[in-house]
Order: sequence, then C-alpha cells, then structure tokens
Amino acid sequence: MTKRVGLLGPYSSRNLGDTAIQGAVIARLRKHDADIEPIGICPEPDDTRRTHGIQAFPLEPHSGRACGTRILSLAKIFAFVGTLDALIISGGGQLDEFWGGPWGHPFSLWAWTWCASLRGVPVAVLGVGLDRIDTRLSRLFVGSVLKRARYRAFRDWRTLDHLRTLGLRAPSEVCPDLAFTLDRNGRTPVHLPAAPYAIVSPIAAATWTHDAAEEDEPYFAACASASIWLMNRGLRVRFVCTQSKMDRSAVERVTALIDERYDGRWEVRDIEGVDAYLQEARAARVVLASRLHGAILAFVAGTPVVAVAPLPKVSQLMLELDLSQCCMDLRDVSITGLVARLEYTLHHETAMREHIRARTAHWRAALDEVFTRMTAALAL
Repeated sequence: MTKRVGLLGPYSSRNLGDTAIQGAVIARLRKHDADIEPIGICPEPDDTRRTHGIQAFPLEPHSGRACGTRILSLAKIFAFVGTLDALIISGGGQLDEFWGGPWGHPFSLWAWTWCASLRGVPVAVLGVGLDRIDTRLSRLFVGSVLKRARYRAFRDWRTLDHLRTLGLRAPSEVCPDLAFTLDRNGRTPVHLPAAPYAIVSPIAAATWTHDAAEEDEPYFAACASASIWLMNRGLRVRFVCTQSKMDRSAVERVTALIDERYDGRWEVRDIEGVDAYLQEARAARVVLASRLHGAILAFVAGTPVVAVAPLPKVSQLMLELDLSQCCMDLRDVSITGLVARLEYTLHHETAMREHIRARTAHWRAALDEVFTRMTAALAL
C-alpha cells in the first residue's frame, strides 16, 4: 500500500545544498520502504518535479499576506494534508525569520503543522537548524511546530541548546546534516588531475546581512588575494557556486579584483546538479567555501575545506569535524589569516582526507539510525 509522505521546506534546485538534502531524504525513505511516495512541499513545485522526479505541492498555495489570502491558503493546505500519511520538515535552516520575518517561513511551518494536527497526520522535524529567530511571534510559531512533532532531530547542538533556552522540553536529539547521507568519496585513492586546482566558492553579502552599510569589501578582497596565492602556488582556481542565483555576483566581485596577468589561470565553472559539484570537489586539492553546503558537499566528496564563516552554523560544522583550525569568521577575515589556513590545509592534505573520510562514514551510519527512529515514530 502506497504511503504518501510530504517533504516540507523552502528548497529549490538553484541551491545545491537544498537539492542534496531532499535527494538524500527521498533516497533514504525509498530504501526504507519501496511503497513510500515522497511528495514535495516547496516554493517551486515545477522545479521539484524536474529535479527530483516526484510530485509536488506549493508551500504557499496563495501568495500574499492579506487575511483573506491566508484563509484560502489554509483551506488548501488543510485539504492537501489530509491526503498524506506523514509530514516531514526536512533539513535546512528552516527555523529562521531572516527572509520575510515571522509571517514568512515561521508562519508557513505553523500553518502546515496545525493542519496536520487537525487531520491526525504525524509530523517529524528532521535535520533542521536554527538560523535566526529574534521576535516573540516567531518563537511562538516555532514553539508550536516543535510541540506538534512526534520526532525531533536537529542538525547541530547549537540549534538544540538555543531551542532549550526558548522553552523546548520535548525529547529531541542531534543528528549530522542530512546531506552526509550521501556517499560519494569512494573507497579508492584520489587521483589528482595533471593540472591541480583549488575551488573558491564565495557567498553573496545578502545571505548574511540586510544592512547595506555593513562593510563587505574585506571579505571579497581576502577571497581574491587567497585565489592569487593559490595560483602562485601552482594551482589553477575554479570559481564554483552552490547557489547559482545569489552567489554569481559574489564571484564577479572577487574576480574583478584579480590582476589581468593571472588570466588563463582561473575560470568560472557553471555546475548543474549535486553530482557535478561533488565530482569537481573530489578532484580539488582544497575548497575555500563560505556557504554551509559548499563546505558540506566538499566533505562528502572527501576534500579538505577552508571555511570563511558568515554565520555560526558554518563555524559549528567545522568545530564538530574537529577542523576549527581551518575556519575563520567572515567579519574578522584577513588576507594573512586566510592564507595561513590554506597553507596549513595543503600541508596536511593527506591526513585531513583520511580524517574526513572516517568522520563522514561515521555520520552516515548515525543517520541510518536516525532514519530508523524517525520512520518508527511516524509508523511508516
């Protein structure tokens, strides 16, 4: 008998982290039970149908924040939820009011889980992280969502600890990011290409700040100087985005600062899909990344990362991997500090690859157990 499971999140194929998470959850659910039919609940259903080959329903059936529009959306959500056997809020920094305030995603989470509770549909919160919850209304929405869930697993201890301070008392656990379910680094030694290269993946300023006055030039200058240093070390540089729509402008900011005498030693690579990024990352000597899943997918590929962290979730990842020495805060970035971390990483590359392979294998095994507990809680 087919079991319909909704996978809720603000994901799209433009963000390879989102794509990796949902692809991993879909594959793991099907592995658990071939009769499970994953259903996307997302902002762009057509995109999800093309990317994942599953049916999809709009996260907000009617756009707009007028009272009448919200009532129409709630009615459609209520009807659709009744067709599901379970609802999973799957991965990502979904506990966040940065984009749209409390009436953005916090309200969407509340609406879907409220309708699910009315229809008797079990809810799980799986691998979700907290990015920014500042207002009382957002805390109320998120608190209600978490109370309704039968199963709660968060992607890092920082998220769970903060939710505890906001009043969460229900049994909860911490799990690795769901993208670590992927196994792409292989068991064979890495054969680096004849022309070795590094990947540089800068992040758009709009991702970490709404303050137009905040200074971002030191970050882009440091990325450019680090790229020049890598080229002077004999490495080609490939600029790769894991969020194509937002971060291409960041790449343009960085490359504009590179002297023309380095022309021909760097290139911008247009990557389509998670597997293409993993292939690029696996053969790189090092990945310089700021976006969380730019780093995570490089680790999935088995490649060392130097992280310039715009948000605490990136620093937390590097801490949990015992690689804090390869990370620095974006707002404190300096050329000397960034070059020192790159030099350290390249010097210890072999040992770091072994460390990454062992840690990611351990996390994949831990995620197998998480999925077993979640499916049991949802009676799937």
